[in-house]
Parts: sequence; C-alpha cells; structure tokens
Amino acid sequence: VYFGYYTSTAYGTGDAVGFPFTLITAPGKYSFILQSLVLIDSSSQKVALELVLFDTTFVEVPDNLAFAPAAASGMRIVGVIPIAAADYYTYGTTSVAVPASLSFLLKRGPLYGQLVTRGSATYLSSSALRLKLIFLEN
Repeated sequence: VYFGYYTSTAYGTGDAVGFPFTLITAPGKYSFILQSLVLIDSSSQKVALELVLFDTTFVEVPDNLAFAPAAASGMRIVGVIPIAAADYYTYGTTSVAVPASLSFLLKRGPLYGQLVTRGSATYLSSSALRLKLIFLEN
C-alpha cells in the first residue's frame, strides 16, 4: 500500500505525485503477476494518473515537479499502468479507481514506483491517496 507524502497544492499534467516508493516481494525463484490495482482518492479529484514501475532505484523526481526521469532511470522502466478518469467510481466524497485488465508479469524482488498525473488535481491532504496492489505468484 502506498501512502506517499504529497502536497495539497495544485498538480499539473505530467507532475510527479509524492515521492518514489518501494514494493517488496518475497525472495525466491518465481515471478509475480500484478493482478489488480485499487486507488482510493478521498479528495475525489478523479484525475487520470500513471503508475510507473522500475526494476531498480532511480533518480528521484521531487513531488509536484514535472516527471522527467534521467535517461539511465528511464531505461529501467518495466511497466506503466494507466489509471483513466473513467476508471473511477464515486461513493460520497471518495472516489475509487479500478483499472480493468491488468496482467503484468514481474520478476521477484523489489519494485520501485512513482505516480504521475495526466490531468490537474489538488489533493486535500497528504493522505488523500491510497494505492493498493494485488499480486499473484506465477
């Protein structure tokens, strides 16, 4: 689960949301399939986002700045998961995005991620987003 720290100022299209985070999978010889993703947005911004996944640490792009990883970091991207504005369901003041048809095969070991906006958003607090990822062992 990602609780990243981010600001309550306005984000523009292409900005990094929060700071990079690490997803740890258990050691072993098998790989994982990323089966589903759930993004909970208590600010109900319903903005399109991308989850960019890396197979190693990468040069950090600070929160609320244009996401433009260094060339060497860009070569370590192993997947991009789009979260479209149409993926959101609204329940009162909370929106929940559930992108359809995920099936990313990923190696076992740490993964690194960064959320990127594809629209304008102003989150009401630094805890307005929750990202949940569900993996299956392959």
